[in-house]
Amino acid sequence: MKTYEITCYEDGVTDLTEAEDIAAACAHAENWARDGDWGEEGTVVRCSVTEIMPLKLTYRLGEAVVGVHTCGGLDTLEERSKWDARMMDDDASHPAPDGWTGEWAEAMWDAFSFSSDVADVEDIQVEIEPDHATLMQAAGASEDCEHKWSTEGEGGLKENPGVWSTGGTGLIFESHCTRCGLRRKERSPGIQNNHDEHDTVEYRMPDEDELRDMIECGMVEEQTQD
Repeated sequence: MKTYEITCYEDGVTDLTEAEDIAAACAHAENWARDGDWGEEGTVVRCSVTEIMPLKLTYRLGEAVVGVHTCGGLDTLEERSKWDARMMDDDASHPAPDGWTGEWAEAMWDAFSFSSDVADVEDIQVEIEPDHATLMQAAGASEDCEHKWSTEGEGGLKENPGVWSTGGTGLIFESHCTRCGLRRKERSPGIQNNHDEHDTVEYRMPDEDELRDMIECGMVEEQTQD
C-alpha cells in the first residue's frame, strides 16, 4: 500500500489515505470530496492527489557525510515543507527529529539534504450535484408533484426546443413541468469553461397569468381542484 495526500483547492483541507495506486487514491478523493458540505446550489470541487514518497536524509558534519537515513514520520507534505525550510539554515546544528532512537537520536550535523523518487500527482475535479428537491421547494413547488419535464413551447429551434447558445460551448436548457408549471433553467459552460465555472440550475414557479397562458397553449395540463 502507498500513502497519498489529498488537498482540496477550494478550502485547503487535506486528508491522508492509503491505496494500491494513484487511481484508487483518486477514487477515494472523489468520495471524500462528495462528503463535504457544499450547499444547495452544487459546485465543482478540485483536488490534488499526491503520493507521499519515502525521503532519504543525508547528514553532513563539515565535509564528512555522517550517514544516510530513510526518514520516518515525515509523511505529509506539510511536514516536508517544515524540513525544507530548515535545510536553508546550513550554518546551524540540528537535532534529529522527535521519535528517532539510537545513534540517529544523538546525532548532530551541520547540514543535511533530502532526496526522493518522483511522486505520482493527479488533479481531479468532482461535480457536486445541486440539491434539486430543496431548490424546487424554495421556488414554491409542491412536494407532492411528481414532476414531468418537457421542453415543448420553450422556444428555440423546432428540432431542439428549449436549447439556447450563450457563446462558445455554453448552453442554456429551459424546460417546465407539465403537471404544475414549475420552470427549470439549466446552464452549462461546456468544455471551454473557466476553472470556477460549473453547471447550474434555477427553478421558479410561474405567476397566475403565466400559468394560465401555459395551460391555454398546452404546455401544462389543466389544473384540477382536489
